[in-house]
Amino acid sequence: MNEPILTEIPSWLISGLPWIFALFAILGTACAIGLWILVAQMRSLDQLNARLVPLEELTSLVRKLSGEREDLDLRRLEHVVVDIRDGQKRTEDVLLRAVEAQAQQSNGESDGVLIPVAPGPTVGERVVNRLLAMGYERVQIISPAVEVTALANADGEVLIEAHRGGALYKGRVVIRGGTISDVELQPSYSIFP
Repeated sequence: MNEPILTEIPSWLISGLPWIFALFAILGTACAIGLWILVAQMRSLDQLNARLVPLEELTSLVRKLSGEREDLDLRRLEHVVVDIRDGQKRTEDVLLRAVEAQAQQSNGESDGVLIPVAPGPTVGERVVNRLLAMGYERVQIISPAVEVTALANADGEVLIEAHRGGALYKGRVVIRGGTISDVELQPSYSIFP
């Protein structure tokens, strides 16, 4: 008694059914291609990220190293290098004088003629060497060269300007009998009130 109600399918739907399936197939293919491209991009990003991981470790190591080295003061390092250079120059001068003196003495003995040995450092050189040994740098002798040379066997004083710790020091070096007896330097900021 109850008969199923069959409705008729419109003819335009039946004739358009292959086109609808083709449209769904094209959309499905486009989605599959889009997903495949996204997966490929994710793989390349993973490879790039794997290459960047060592850079992150390197960055953390550099930060750690810079944190450990914050206590180094470049000014102090520069002063140490200048002191090493000055010490090397003084050592080189002493070695050269010793080698020249030895060569001259050996030549003088073999020829029977005595060749004078190279003189020691001048008063000015001794003053500069003493101040460099005390930690001063950029030492300048203010006294005229004639006066300094005259102090080789006399008493007097040599006026000096030098730097230490970034401050300018002014003062004098007292000479007694051609040798340095006292060094009196004061920072320039304590000279003026």
